[in-house]
Amino acid sequence: MPFAYYRRLNRTQQRVYQRSDEIAAIRLPAIPALDCLVDGVAQALVRDDRRIVEEACQGLASALAKSFRIAPVRVEVLATRPSRRWGELHGLYRVR
Repeated sequence: MPFAYYRRLNRTQQRVYQRSDEIAAIRLPAIPALDCLVDGVAQALVRDDRRIVEEACQGLASALAKSFRIAPVRVEVLATRPSRRWGELHGLYRVR
């Protein structure tokens, strides 16, 4: 079920949203090096340090982008989840 902002999207954006919403899982290649990066993210989350979490997530995202041969992404982890009257933001994906 699309979020309320869906109605404000143009038709092209709605198609992108729909295609994205249909993805239930992404099969990751068996890359042993990713295991330690995933463990690093888990350990960083336990430490509850925003900077360490961001670094660990960036390392994992960079390794995934490289393995999928896609453009690298920049990960930014905020200390608190942004919220407004409409609710909380659970993820923000921007193209720069």
